[in-house]
Order: sequence, then C-alpha cells, then structure tokens
Amino acid sequence: MHIYKTHVKKQTECDMTKQQKDPEMIDELDKHLKYMEKQIRQLQETSSKTLKKAKEHIHSRTEENKSLIENLS
Repeated sequence: MHIYKTHVKKQTECDMTKQQKDPEMIDELDKHLKYMEKQIRQLQETSSKTLKKAKEHIHSRTEENKSLIENLS
C-alpha cells in the first residue's frame, strides 16, 4: 500500500492534471468529432438518395413489365 501511495497515486494525479490542462487535445478531438458527424450525415443523405432511386427504378421496371404482359394477353 505504501508503494501505491508514494508512486502510483502521484503519477495518476499528475496524468489527470495534464489531461485537464491540454486544450489543444480537446480542440483536436472536437474537430475530429465534427468531421465524423459530417461524414455520417453525408452517408445518410447518400444512402437515402440511393434507396429512393432504386425504388423508382424498381417501380418503373414493374410498370414496364405490367404493360408488356397486358400487351401479350
């Protein structure tokens, strides 16, 4: 316990104060977070557009096939 109190606890307290005093790290993490949020938003928009186009394509092909079947009858 003595070794813990003399060495480990001091090192942990020192690390905690260093982390709290590093605004550059916080700024960098904030920039990274904003970048990732932007990427997620763009992926969601792209996937929704792709899904909409796919549904429209399926619908048009279905209508085309329906009209071809009606013409054959």
